[in-house]
Amino acid sequence: MILVYLDKPILSAASLAGASFIITENIKDFGARDLSRLQMSAAHPDLFLANQLSIDTYRNVLGRLAKARTRQPCTAEEIHRVETGDLLPLLAQRMRAAYPVEPSTAAGRRTPRLTFRGVRCVACGKLFTNPGSLALGVCAECHIE
Repeated sequence: MILVYLDKPILSAASLAGASFIITENIKDFGARDLSRLQMSAAHPDLFLANQLSIDTYRNVLGRLAKARTRQPCTAEEIHRVETGDLLPLLAQRMRAAYPVEPSTAAGRRTPRLTFRGVRCVACGKLFTNPGSLALGVCAECHIE
């Protein structure tokens, strides 16, 4: 059986640009063998952001979003509670200490089952040496419980 991945043009462009990651909600569209051959990874935005942002950076980003907002939620704390909680549950969980409110969770909304495919750690960008890291998207050194 031959599988045709619809996002090969995106993969090719990312490779030509020297990218190590493709951030997408459509992980299944990127072939494991193609990613391995190009030494790249495809990661869900929730997984990628949860492993890339510090609490200070997260607060700064939400503060800037809040300043520019003309609609609700329009404070950093409320954006964290409502939007991050509903749309990016792993990020919301990792950033719980950023604000004194509990992130909400949309009914039935959770991080998809497939959040990663590839050969690079989403936290440090190094190539995996441990096959167990392939399922998590992070290497043993970067893994957070």
